[in-house]
This record gives sequence, C-alpha cells and structure tokens, in this order.
Amino acid sequence: MDILDSIASALPEGTATSTTIGIGLAMLTGQIVLAAFFSYVTGGPWHDEPGFTAHQLVYFPLVIYTAWVGCVNWFGSTASTPAERVLGLNEAGLHLAQLSIAELLLWDIPTGFAVKVLRDPIMVAHHVGFALTAYAVTQTCNSYYALCFFGVVEVSSVFLSFADVFHPKHKAFAAWLDTAPLTKAINEVVRALFVLSYLSVRGFYFPYVVWCKYVPDMRALLALPLKQRGEMSDAALWTPFFLGTAFSFLQLYWAYLLVKQLRKMLGEPKAKGA
Repeated sequence: MDILDSIASALPEGTATSTTIGIGLAMLTGQIVLAAFFSYVTGGPWHDEPGFTAHQLVYFPLVIYTAWVGCVNWFGSTASTPAERVLGLNEAGLHLAQLSIAELLLWDIPTGFAVKVLRDPIMVAHHVGFALTAYAVTQTCNSYYALCFFGVVEVSSVFLSFADVFHPKHKAFAAWLDTAPLTKAINEVVRALFVLSYLSVRGFYFPYVVWCKYVPDMRALLALPLKQRGEMSDAALWTPFFLGTAFSFLQLYWAYLLVKQLRKMLGEPKAKGA
C-alpha cells in the first residue's frame, strides 16, 4: 500500500487514490496473465484472440461496478440546486472519475495499442478524451454529473462486453457460437438488451443530460458573480459543455451505425437510388 500511496501522491492532486491505482494495476496484471494463459495454455476461439478475450474478461466486472455505483448514486442523489449539482463535491462521482483515469491510463489505452483488434482510432481517441474529461472533474467541478457520464451510461457496456465477443468480425468466436446453442440463445437476448440500452441510455439520455440538465445549471451559475460560484471561471463551466457535446455527437453517430446495422439485419429494402 505504501508503494501505491507513493504513486498516487506523485500524480496531480486529486486525480487518483491508492485504491484506484491498485485497481488499474490489477487490471493490467490480469490482462497480461490472461492473455498469456489463452495464448499458451488453452485451445479454442480464445486462443485465436488472447488479448481481446483477456480484455473482455477484465472489463466485465469493472463495468458492472461502475454502472451500479453510477445508477445508485445518480438516481438517489438529493442535489437540488445548480450549485449543488455543478460545484458540490460528490464523493461517488469523484471516485468514478479517479477510477476512470487509473483504468484508462494503466490498462485500457495501453491495451488498445497493444491488441490489434482493439486498435480502433475512434475508440482510442474516445478513451483519451474520456481520460481528459475525468481529469477535469478531479480538478474543477461536476463530480455529480460524473455519476451519469462515468456510471449510468455504462449500463449498455455491460451487455456490449458480452455481445461484442461474438461479433462476426471475431470469426473464431462466431464459428464456435454455432456449436453452442445455449450460449447462442443467451447471446441473442444480450444483443437485444444491448440495443435497447444503448439507444435509450447513450443515444438519448446522454445528450439529454448534457443539453437539458447541465446547460441550464451552467447558465444559472454563469449569471452569478465569481464569488457566489466559488471562483469557478467561465472556462471551467463551459468546458464540460463542449466535451459533453462532442461525446454526445459521437454517441449519436454510433447509435446511427447501430440502427443502420439493425435495418440491414432485418432485411429492410433499400430505397430506390440509395
């Protein structure tokens, strides 16, 4: 623990704790150990994509935890004023932001570069932007809103972390799925839950919170003198809006791709001239 405390204290104030550093390092260790196990010890589809398989297994318990903490504290919050929501300290939200920094920097971003199938430029950019957003939360404000953006929206990721394993691009897993009828049936249910949760939580609720909840709070605080808003600068209040808007458009883009894929799967005929 002394080592973890030393690492945390060497980072910018508030960005990490010994606990979140420990979780990030544990995830990195799990990634390395599991990838080696699937590479050299076992056969099956997981042997064909050891790094990806390890990534999904390491990610699954984390995303369940973050979604649970986010939902419980977001929907159970008693924050009732713009100042409480934007300027007030929410311990659970701050924890999720610190946890996001640790797991992204110590595990997810390095793994994204190391594992070929995860080396998606858009996803890597998303992770970098997410880490910067988490850093901003630890240094300025909006730990309340972190409950939503680092927790609630991860509900869809719980289902995605399972369904993505059997995506057709993972040929070995897709082929194996045809030999496992029970897993195939479970996967169909999980895929449907992912679609419903993604479109509702990320495609709708994410931008709704940015534009219909945060913006009114931001405008209310911008109208106050600096002293009444805890010396919080205009830039500190505007930054979450710009970041949230960028991420909202990314969520809407992914939702568009998802709907497009659904239409293709359902065999909806294309319009003439399309």
